[in-house]
Amino acid sequence: MRGHRVVDLFAFLAVLATTVALVALGVRPEQIGVVATALALLYGAWRRPGREE
Repeated sequence: MRGHRVVDLFAFLAVLATTVALVALGVRPEQIGVVATALALLYGAWRRPGREE
């Protein structure tokens, strides 16, 4: 169970760092929203229930 929390933390920090970098580069908010949504969907698919460890 602890391993899942570590993975969740790294995923959150990766999305946060990506967002900060995109804002610093001057990317429009709409595009940041698209990237954040895509990353969240990919992570959700990867972490779906029933996935073998």
